Amino acid sequence: MARKAIKEVAKLVKPLRKNSKKVVNVFNKVMNEVSQGKSLKEIDLNQIQREEGYSEESIRCSKVFQTKTWEQLKGRDLDSFVRDGFINIADITNEDKRTRLAALKEIATLLDIYPGKKMQIELLNEKNEAFFDE
Repeated sequence: MARKAIKEVAKLVKPLRKNSKKVVNVFNKVMNEVSQGKSLKEIDLNQIQREEGYSEESIRCSKVFQTKTWEQLKGRDLDSFVRDGFINIADITNEDKRTRLAALKEIATLLDIYPGKKMQIELLNEKNEAFFDE
């Protein structure tokens, strides 16, 4: 479980490929359209791909959406969305102390600075060592 999570984070942190400019441009145009309030059904994805120079064959096969770069960009966007959401909730201007504290705990957990899980793991390791020593 932990190894799978580490692999997923590593995919998001990797730098983008050098020849991925068209994919990045398509992704940015789609995100601009979405940020203006349009749904994905209202956006003409084929036209955006044509504007970036994709062939009709690539457009028909939706190759841009199958690339590793697209998946990486999607993951980064989701990661920043989650992080920004927790940061907004944890802001000092939020008057609800309970939600602020919960958001701070989640941020600490995401950043791996929350000691609660580390102490549980250490306790489990100690129990395992004691069991095997007997």
